[in-house]
Amino acid sequence: MGANSSNTTAAQAQKDLGLAVLQDTYAALDHDELQGHEERLREAANHLWEAYCMGVKEPAVVWPLKQLWTDTGHLARVIELLKDYIEASDNPEERFLAGHYVVDTYALMKADELAVEHHRRYMAELYQRNAANLCHSLAFKLIWSGRPEDSIALFERALSYRENPITRFFYAGVLMQVRGDREAALDNLRKAASDPRSSLVHRFEEAFRENSSFASVHNDPESLTIVRQGAARYKAVGGL
Repeated sequence: MGANSSNTTAAQAQKDLGLAVLQDTYAALDHDELQGHEERLREAANHLWEAYCMGVKEPAVVWPLKQLWTDTGHLARVIELLKDYIEASDNPEERFLAGHYVVDTYALMKADELAVEHHRRYMAELYQRNAANLCHSLAFKLIWSGRPEDSIALFERALSYRENPITRFFYAGVLMQVRGDREAALDNLRKAASDPRSSLVHRFEEAFRENSSFASVHNDPESLTIVRQGAARYKAVGGL
């Protein structure tokens, strides 16, 4: 019992140290303090990997480590990490996301045949049920965790399985926020506004104004016309 407790404490210490080094390094980079950052990032990765190998196989360790290794070109290690995490995690959403990034990483490595093979292997099981809902849910998690750029592909996958005005609405927002693609954002906003199935039926314009992703077009006449027409259409359909 004592040995297990000691191992858990040591693993947690490695995790905390790795995340602290990573946070401090990113803070220094934000202030253009570049000297020695590569060594510090390597140190952070080593601590996080040690924590993972000691049993801390959780999102707080996996995703920062995955991003570190991706950013520094250690793609084979990303594959190793994510394949193990797929086997270790009992969370279907986490396994789905790990499988998604295994495929993406193989694509970055120009290993197209392996990308296709693993897409079939990992995605088939997880896509069988509630694929659109799962993709939509994961996209939101990425937005909430400060990774809106990564949510775009998942919103697109969700829409490829099932048209959904709520998905369209938030997809439009991240296109505006991440890519600044006004035309694509408005096109998707228009599609969301024209679909009477949306649960935004009572407050389409309010939802638009509350969504910070649309901040740059909150006062844009064309955007306001779209959302107000959508609000009017929903009220007519709902008999409100």
